[in-house]
Order: sequence, then structure tokens, then C-alpha cells
Amino acid sequence: MLGRPLWPVLDEGQDPESLEARVAFHLHRLNLVGEPLRNTAILPDRHIALLSTARATLADRDIDELARRLCIHSTDLRRPLTDQETLEWRFYRVSARYPHEVWSRAKAAWEPHMTHSHAARLLGLPRQTLYLCIVDPPETPHTILSYKPALRLAADLGITPMDLIRGLEAQPEQSVSR
Repeated sequence: MLGRPLWPVLDEGQDPESLEARVAFHLHRLNLVGEPLRNTAILPDRHIALLSTARATLADRDIDELARRLCIHSTDLRRPLTDQETLEWRFYRVSARYPHEVWSRAKAAWEPHMTHSHAARLLGLPRQTLYLCIVDPPETPHTILSYKPALRLAADLGITPMDLIRGLEAQPEQSVSR
């Protein structure tokens, strides 16, 4: 994943099943963060980030008004995540918290079986970007390995994407600013 975060990362103690987290997830899923939220004029700019990172307390009327201004149905923001969305978001949150460890695990998994060029193609990344992800130079921000590229890599290796984050999930979540 390059550029803006796919989904909110959440701070320590934030419940991914809370209404605020679900709304933030769906705003990201629908690509309605940043400019689309600012265009609603529902909140001052300083509160937009709070909403899209699940840090704004929401009432039902807030969600109804937000959905109305975004021209979507409010159930699109309230509904529980599907099992697949839950899995992908969980992988993403762990990968965002421990990007170097997840990339190191991915590299360790592919190195005995394929070249870096082949891994880059499976992950949908230019080889140079992949190199930056796995060497982790301090001046380069991490590229978060998201679920779908990890799934393509894992399928080729005969593992699951969850193998790349196993054991990291149990660690307390750390605050990450993304």
C-alpha cells in the first residue's frame, strides 16, 4: 500500500468493533476521507482527522447527517464489517504497527523460494520500492504491507497472510501516527 492509509490504525485501547471504528473503517473503504469529508462542511477541519481515525464520539444523528451530506445511506457507515473485512483490517492494523517485522517475515518466507523481482511482482510493487520496504532506511517512511498483496505472496508460498503477523497480534497495540 502506497500513499494514504487504507484503513484507520487505531490507538491502544480503541475497540475495532465500536461504532466510531466501524464508521472510520467504512469512510476509508468508501474512499470518503480527507477532501470528501472536508467538503461536507459537517465538522471543522481539525475534527476531520478525529472522525477518520475513530477518535470522534458519534451519535446516531451525527452519522445520519454525515451520510446525508456524503450522499450515501447511513447503514453504509453503521453496518458491522464482514468476516473478510475484519480479517483484512486486522492484518492491516498489525502490519501498520510493526511494518519492519512484517516485511522481514515476508522476506524470510519468500527468499528460499523466489527472487526479489518475483516477490515484487506478486506484491504489485516496483522492485526499488520493495527494496526500501525490506531494508527500512530511517529517512524513508514504511510502506504498509496490506492483506491483498500479502495474500498473493502467501498463496504462491503455500502459507497464509496471517502467518506473517502471527504472535504480533497478541502484543499490546501501540499508538501509530499515520
